[in-house]
Amino acid sequence: MSVSSNALCSKAKAMYGTRIKEDEYLDLCKKRSIEEIVAFLKTKKNYQEVLENVKADNLRRYTLELTLKEAYFKQWSKLLKYSSNKEISFYLNEIVQVEIEVLLYKVQMLRLNTFESLDYPLPDYIIKKMSFNLYQLLDIPNFDELLSFMKDTKYYKILYSFKDSIDLNELSKQLTFLYYDGYISSITSCFKGRMQKDLLNIVYTSIELNTIAKIYRLKKYFNAPKERIQKEVFIKYNRIPKHLILEMMEAINAEEMMEILSKSKYQFLIDDDEFIYIEYYIDQIKFNLAKRYMHFSNKATIIYITYCILSQIEVDNLIHIIEGMRYGKDSKSIEETLIYES
Repeated sequence: MSVSSNALCSKAKAMYGTRIKEDEYLDLCKKRSIEEIVAFLKTKKNYQEVLENVKADNLRRYTLELTLKEAYFKQWSKLLKYSSNKEISFYLNEIVQVEIEVLLYKVQMLRLNTFESLDYPLPDYIIKKMSFNLYQLLDIPNFDELLSFMKDTKYYKILYSFKDSIDLNELSKQLTFLYYDGYISSITSCFKGRMQKDLLNIVYTSIELNTIAKIYRLKKYFNAPKERIQKEVFIKYNRIPKHLILEMMEAINAEEMMEILSKSKYQFLIDDDEFIYIEYYIDQIKFNLAKRYMHFSNKATIIYITYCILSQIEVDNLIHIIEGMRYGKDSKSIEETLIYES
């Protein structure tokens, strides 16, 4: 293992060691103000830097959520600095995901003919690694100029296909295709053997769980027919049997879709008492898979991708706590929304 790989593993495991523990989560669920939450987070190493100069007495909930996301990006960027040049295309996949989110936001603003500021707290190190200038992008006034600006990037071809009519759902789908294609390609070109197999397992699991969640949402909230779902769901890298995906798409409603799922090997997504906790379970599965690799792997690339997953789930937990506090939920109800290592 190279010096940089050793350093990345050591750094990631050290940062994971300072994660929020079970007893701390239980205590956080009982807090009743932003000030109390901030006071606690200032004692945690992973959040001290972004909260150092923050005054909690006038801090809004939304601002705190952005600050938590900034903490995630800062932790991620610290690991990225140890990445191997030979495997850089793999490590930059996280930046591709950020670029796509920023692009979709910009296109939506252009479509609405508005210029709202973008609250995306990226560290300078990440911004410098992006394939386009973030600040220049935000100032672009129309779609034609956006096309001109993006001409030398991998996003141009997709964006150009929407020059006459913008369909945000279809654009999001095609950019997601681009992201996953690039992710899989970087893994198969940079790694071989067990390393490749483990990385693909992590990515394929994420893709197929997201596919199930997407079909469920489209059925539950839009009662979407198969034709619409086929247009919005990414199928290419799923290990789910094609016939099962088609059966779920053809289901009359979300309940029937879950009945179909309950008779497959994916029945663990269904709770016998409450029936549907699908989105919680999906994050729980991702967490358990990442946790296992974090504890038992000594490979830098595995540690990198799993730390990103675990760190993002921790931020999501904190946001759930803040939202629960805002809506006056009791501590037990908030606790049930959290995913952590007991």
